[in-house]
Amino acid sequence: MNQLTAMSFGAGVQSTAMMLLLKHQPGMLAEAVGEAPSIALFSDTGAESHLVYAHLEQMLADGLPIPLETVSNGNLETSEGTRSFIPYYTRGKDGEIGMVRRKCTAEFKVLPLERRLRELAGLKPGQKGTPGLISIWMGISTDEVIRMRQHPSPTMRNVYPLIEIGWDRGRCLEYARAHGFEPPKSRCFMCPYTRDWARVKREEPWTWRRAVAYDRAIRDSTARGIQDPAYLHRLAVPLDEAVELMALREATNGTPLFGADFAEECSGYCGL
Repeated sequence: MNQLTAMSFGAGVQSTAMMLLLKHQPGMLAEAVGEAPSIALFSDTGAESHLVYAHLEQMLADGLPIPLETVSNGNLETSEGTRSFIPYYTRGKDGEIGMVRRKCTAEFKVLPLERRLRELAGLKPGQKGTPGLISIWMGISTDEVIRMRQHPSPTMRNVYPLIEIGWDRGRCLEYARAHGFEPPKSRCFMCPYTRDWARVKREEPWTWRRAVAYDRAIRDSTARGIQDPAYLHRLAVPLDEAVELMALREATNGTPLFGADFAEECSGYCGL
């Protein structure tokens, strides 16, 4: 077994800032959290926004301070049966809105990343490691403290460098821009936790068209094993209609209908 420190790199705002700090100001992070990671892992669902992949290529071309490895558990968009993993909103015959249990993060983000981490640390399948054998740098900023978690396995330890240095998402974005990068929000194009669909429609037309087509496709319950019709938007109406309805309601009362992305979502593997 080998002691291992690694970075979970999602190519979003926070993980981009973390990687750039490691490249340009490693001493700041070393003072805050100790040993730097020797490798970064990008857990690819195959369904990220094209902006994420483009940003990742730009960072690779610029040069990274540590090796970056891509891991995957298949394509979330196209793999057979994967639609049942996504937390769709549903509308019952009585009009009640529900939500399917989310399993996509565990299966398509966490599982391939942790499987590879165990391999790198020299652990065999099913073998228990010593407590704290693997440290994982997570890109959670101070405005997302609610997403911090202790790792359920004693073998692995989550580390939060941005929390330790007191950086919020805005500071991370400023730092990335100062080094010539404009990182996108890291998330799958069809993620039901998306709150800024209107911005996606306005600024990412390719992603928007792809999401609308996917939203229409999941209405077929036989393809999902879900009894009620499924939707990507929490209003549980077709995505293109939902954006128009949301704009109308916000124009009426002057306040956004929903809060920030990912607040109730995962513990740091998506949206970074």
